[in-house]
Amino acid sequence: MGTLQVGGTTLATKNVSTGKVDLDESNVTFPTGSILQVVGKTITANTISLTENSTSQWYAVETVSGNIKFEVDLIPKQTNSNFHIILTVSLGGQGSSEGAILVQRGYDSSGGTSYTYSDTGFKGDAQPNATPVTMTMAFDLGSTGESSSQTFTRTTNIWDQDFSYVSGGRIQYKVYWRNLLNDGNIYFNRPADATNAERALSISSIVVYEIAGT
Repeated sequence: MGTLQVGGTTLATKNVSTGKVDLDESNVTFPTGSILQVVGKTITANTISLTENSTSQWYAVETVSGNIKFEVDLIPKQTNSNFHIILTVSLGGQGSSEGAILVQRGYDSSGGTSYTYSDTGFKGDAQPNATPVTMTMAFDLGSTGESSSQTFTRTTNIWDQDFSYVSGGRIQYKVYWRNLLNDGNIYFNRPADATNAERALSISSIVVYEIAGT
């Protein structure tokens, strides 16, 4: 089995099973801007909803049983990386409900799943009498020129940089939602009224790129 070494450090080894060369990532530092890994999740479920009484706090986007959760986990390949998050969300709603989305970053330095969460850098700056969010969907989802028969899909990009973490630490990006106006429920990946073929059932997704920093 052949190996590639520089100064006694193994950079790559030939895999006898595949006949290809496996890179030893632990001994390689990739140039700034290199994509080190990509993780993502697409959710097709449309059974998740949030009641009109959910205006005072954020709730994780997940099924009641918890078997489907809108989140992704990764262990960075290098320290000092930056992370590019592409988030696409589809919502519908009743009445004057207003769906808002928040992303939080969880981190466990041990590489486990006992996360400490932060939304710093993932929402707008605070102002009196307004709610900082990552993104919003539509004003009055089910009325005022909109319709309870429609599904609204929005995409946002987030650049998560200068986050300090240790080698082997685990990061989670988790999606929360909130109904900013107490006037009707909001629905994930579907309209409030999904009773015939012209009502669209959509998908939501999160993709995270780890990009080598300096």
